[in-house]
Amino acid sequence: RDFAAIGLWDPTSPIRIRVLATHQTSVGPDLWRTRISEAIERRRGLVDDFEVTGLRWLHGESDRVPGLVADGYGSTLVVKLYTPAWLAHLNDVVDALAERLGPERVILRLARSVPATPGRADGTILLGEHAEESVAFLENGHTMTADPVDGQKTGYFLDQRANRRSFGDLAEAGDVLDVFCCHGGFSVHAAAAGARSVLSTDLSPHATESARRHLAANAVDVDHQTMTGDAFEIMEQLAGDGRRFDAIVVDPPSFASRADAVPGALRAYTRLTHLALDLLRPGATLMQASCTSRIDTEMLTQTVLGAAERAGHPVDVLDVSGHDLDHPVGFPEGSYLKAVTIRSQRCSGMDEGDSVRPMGADSRIELTVRLWSTGAAERFAEYLDRLTSLLPRHRGEVARRIDSVEGGPGEPDTVLVLAFPDATAIDGFLRDPARADFEELAGQAITRSLITDGRTRVDPDEPATLHELRPDQP
Repeated sequence: RDFAAIGLWDPTSPIRIRVLATHQTSVGPDLWRTRISEAIERRRGLVDDFEVTGLRWLHGESDRVPGLVADGYGSTLVVKLYTPAWLAHLNDVVDALAERLGPERVILRLARSVPATPGRADGTILLGEHAEESVAFLENGHTMTADPVDGQKTGYFLDQRANRRSFGDLAEAGDVLDVFCCHGGFSVHAAAAGARSVLSTDLSPHATESARRHLAANAVDVDHQTMTGDAFEIMEQLAGDGRRFDAIVVDPPSFASRADAVPGALRAYTRLTHLALDLLRPGATLMQASCTSRIDTEMLTQTVLGAAERAGHPVDVLDVSGHDLDHPVGFPEGSYLKAVTIRSQRCSGMDEGDSVRPMGADSRIELTVRLWSTGAAERFAEYLDRLTSLLPRHRGEVARRIDSVEGGPGEPDTVLVLAFPDATAIDGFLRDPARADFEELAGQAITRSLITDGRTRVDPDEPATLHELRPDQP
């Protein structure tokens, strides 16, 4: 037999062998020292950065230690195992790490697939004294904290460090929205860069409290608010309230752990992009991130740009980015983190005041909606109900409804005349992601629809912007 590779055997995993090398070598302390030394050299740019004291020292397969990661938070080192195959070598690995890095304590974390053994349970202190509930470290010069014993993963998400720094540069002197804020890393960077206000949102009250705590720890002078709840609902509420932002970051958790979940994940990213675009001021920026490994950079980029195109919202791509230096990518599937940053071109050439100036008490803009039904009366009625239910959110109302009982061939079955106070309200209605939520129903209820203000056709198959709808032209 020819030699192919040497690795760690795990009979409980779909990945039976965790390959350590494709050449003959001894598996033991010398190999771990070599792997650690190589990993440190890959991170030299961060190792020498005095503003960074939290970084990933070992990154699994990409550092040729598959199934093991080691994150450092100041003087605390956290080793996490994703396969029980490492348990037999754990003491040697910890000794090698302590020899090179000199941590005050080492904490063991176990993935759900790794059973606890005596003295090696999740959260066990392997070296040093018991850790405080949270440990402090620096991220780009900002004070952050990790919960290495009970927190997610190893206590903090270090992989977004570079993207947080970039986002901070975009947020200077503006109003900022941080969606899925988690620990508030993006919020802190935006505030420290000089943002006028920061709104941090997350489903978890622990996350929004963590964001509040980290803003306070960095003593930044900013109007900081938090909202706890479902991200989709919060963004819809903000749009309905007329809130607008200069910089938005959307950094959700993974949406697809299986291949068959990818289509649903792409729909979720599309809807998030639609919602975020609805909240952008003209010329504002959006960073849409994804940590879904089954969705690659090209898929995410096309999803974001496709959502913007369907919404009739012109954008420029400013950047497409990924992991920081301490999360090297050693194989294609390891490129799980990606972020697409776009800038709105909406109302290009117009002052913002032109696009949002109220029309006055006696003025309004009317949209005419012409619908051709398929004859499915119940579904058609349901579609109309759901369509008109969106109007109050955008300060709109049905001014007139005309049902054609004896219309000739090619004539619409129903005509709705919708009234709005200004062009911004119309724009929000036409781009409301909730309309896309019942496209399937619409497809079963109508064969064609046409929305017009008498001059500008807005066809769902070929979206048009509403720059012509000036508030001073009712």
